[in-house]
Amino acid sequence: MRIVISEVYQRQDQVYFNCLHSQIYSYMKYRNVPIDLMAYCCLEEPNKIYQHFIVTGKTRWSYPFDIFSDSDFEQTGIIHSYQMGVYYELKPDILKSLDKEEVVFIAMDPMYLPHREEFNLQTQNARHWVVIIGYNHSTSTYTLLDEKFTYYTTYEYEEEVIAEAFSHGSRGIIHFRRTDPAYENLKARYLHFYKQFAPSQDVLFDIDKLMDKLEQDAGTMARRYFLAYSFFAGSTEITKQFFQYIGLKGDVIENLDIISKTADNVSSAIKKFELTGKLNLDYIEKRLCVLRQSFYHIIDYIHSETFRRYLDNLSLVNIVCLNNELTDSIQVIDTPLLGAEVNQHQIEISSHFNNQALGEIDSTADLTGGKEFFLLEKDLPSVITHENIAFKIHEQPGNGDDNVACKSQVIEIDSRVYNGIWLLACGEWGDPKGVLSVRFEDGDVEQITTQITDWAWPPKFGESIAISLPISRREKLAFVPEWGNIFAVRFPILRGKQACKLQLPDCPNLHIFSIIMTSL
Repeated sequence: MRIVISEVYQRQDQVYFNCLHSQIYSYMKYRNVPIDLMAYCCLEEPNKIYQHFIVTGKTRWSYPFDIFSDSDFEQTGIIHSYQMGVYYELKPDILKSLDKEEVVFIAMDPMYLPHREEFNLQTQNARHWVVIIGYNHSTSTYTLLDEKFTYYTTYEYEEEVIAEAFSHGSRGIIHFRRTDPAYENLKARYLHFYKQFAPSQDVLFDIDKLMDKLEQDAGTMARRYFLAYSFFAGSTEITKQFFQYIGLKGDVIENLDIISKTADNVSSAIKKFELTGKLNLDYIEKRLCVLRQSFYHIIDYIHSETFRRYLDNLSLVNIVCLNNELTDSIQVIDTPLLGAEVNQHQIEISSHFNNQALGEIDSTADLTGGKEFFLLEKDLPSVITHENIAFKIHEQPGNGDDNVACKSQVIEIDSRVYNGIWLLACGEWGDPKGVLSVRFEDGDVEQITTQITDWAWPPKFGESIAISLPISRREKLAFVPEWGNIFAVRFPILRGKQACKLQLPDCPNLHIFSIIMTSL
């Protein structure tokens, strides 16, 4: 039995790519293929997103992507082959690729795979792809990789199951072989792509158009705008990774980071409106202004002579070598100690509490804005000890506001050298992503990117469940979790300086119940 991959690996950028693109990109990253060189065309025009998502109602599953072309693959040293047919006719090619220690991407209907949600719901989906990584000739079983939250993990299936699922899919396989790369040929493609990028990109940032659409059909248009801004956030995040890969720094990276996080915040705000009917218009309008301003900085830069000269002088061969060296030299720079081995400092945040998430039956608690909250069926202690970290929460859980919905609040902390920060937190209406800033006495700032799992799901981003409680909902919904989670997660602080303040992320759907900072 040949197994090409023996471990799970990270699932890349799931809010922009469709499942096939995500699988290919993630696998190439795992195999250290410089696929980031091909991500130049992931910068989507907002006007195009508006047309396809808002006007025609497409999603990223049916969006007309212009990425990962055969020609681009060949410049990075990969020959891309796509075949369609009957499973038993394609099986020899599948096994041949596995024998060469390459995987095979295969289309199938997940309704026939018991590990998938579509199997439980008996929902057809002919557009799904999984990755074949091994075949056992003695038992006629395949080993697959399929997505599980933010990573890929393995599943074993008998050949008959795979053949049946394949027959109901789009009946295609994709496999690769290696060739000599020609990295420098990509630079002309970069210049051509960005030269064609339209200079006027206003429609997705127009608050009046958004309001007009919501007035026409609030339910449909809220859903479309939610998906559009989420997709836009993913597009700019992957573009930021491309620019960083080719060595760009400064304003262009900062603006792409601002766009990605702000678009994600707008998407979450619109999702909340879709589900609750409550729209924070002022919040959205201000962030659309930020998006427009920051995106026009990007347009000006990619059309500039400065950018053209940078590409002219760039050696992509050297860039690939440099990034490979950085990957090889990555070391763990922070080893978290057990809670009992560090000094724990409870950060006072109760004065910033602005939301109640914990309540008994008939409580006015409302975590999400949709009259949903954690139901207290018995007393909850005011100190939650998890992984030897003692989190102090509301003194009387269920009586008044008990968490901070994050809106860039600044919190004073005792001046000392901290080595880590623990959050007791959860997301709602998605997995909020933001930046937690640690400010130091000398004026320096360390920015920590945070992403916390939605309360109704198992942990996806390295958190662990500290509290699990029933969910109280105004209406009983089908196929939704009945229990919610509050997570504990640690982030290292690496500067080694006297810290004096924290600034929370600008993510109203991120809720923090307690903060502990640690020092040696």
